[in-house]
Amino acid sequence: MLAKQDWRLLTNKNSLVAKIFKEKYYPNGDVLKAKRGSNPSYAWRSIYNNLEVIHRGTRWRMGNGKMINIWDDKWLPTPTSYKVISPPRDLDDFPMVSSLIDDGTKSWKSNLVRELSLPFEAETILRIPLSYNLPDDKIIWVGNKGGEFSIKSAYHIAANKVDAQVIGESSSGDVRAPFWKKVCESTTHALIHCDVAANVWSNWTECHIKLPDTIYEISDIALKLLNNGTNQDLKTLFSTSWFICPMKTISNQSRWTAPPSSYYKINVNGTTSQDHRPSSIGAIIRDSNGLVTATISKTLPVQNSVEEVEAIVLEIGYY
Repeated sequence: MLAKQDWRLLTNKNSLVAKIFKEKYYPNGDVLKAKRGSNPSYAWRSIYNNLEVIHRGTRWRMGNGKMINIWDDKWLPTPTSYKVISPPRDLDDFPMVSSLIDDGTKSWKSNLVRELSLPFEAETILRIPLSYNLPDDKIIWVGNKGGEFSIKSAYHIAANKVDAQVIGESSSGDVRAPFWKKVCESTTHALIHCDVAANVWSNWTECHIKLPDTIYEISDIALKLLNNGTNQDLKTLFSTSWFICPMKTISNQSRWTAPPSSYYKINVNGTTSQDHRPSSIGAIIRDSNGLVTATISKTLPVQNSVEEVEAIVLEIGYY
């Protein structure tokens, strides 16, 4: 995949190939800001045509902020876009993140951040930790936890890009198509490919489709069974899928266990938030038969820390 070559140009800037391309096609920036040029070579055209995969699959890891444009680049810990959505403001032609950092204290200029950003986004920025050494900013790959490029994740990005182009280029395409495609993909994963479902389907040895490994969506599986299987195969598919949903719910939750005879069990829980809303708590008491004997839930007067909420809810449950 040529996207891997793009990644190398981005992360190994001292290589001979990177220096040659930079000199000709992006002398004043990095490969992400490169232009196609008026008379590009075949190699550069191929690399340039795959840059969109790198654009979608990368973001900045905060260092000193000197390489990161506040509004144009992806640098926030918000996976939906990683970009600032607050309206751009005038910063004397220097809209870099470094202008939001105090070099003396090695901390955010909180007043300036709040002045330039929407309230919720200002809080997001101020929670980003800064290293006292303020190292160089670094491009990382968002497709895996290590931040390193992988062919597998790049392939998925490229495939999604092609799907979007196909939908966009269809003159008679339904604007809801991307939504329904995601719904279908999620349903297929839940009913066929997740661990619980795959374990169930592995026992259906008579099925001529190896369901845990299939690449087909649930609707395609049903059509194939209708065309090549029996009516009983179709009934087995639908009836088993019907039972997999509650099985997933049960398997993903901690099961409540009853106390010994003549004893009662108290379960408590509490919640708190980061947006200054009041915390809340709740408790439930059940006997050895699982019957509820008492419950309580209440909103606390103020926002409390996690530790405070845990202490309060334990006290409520005890008394």
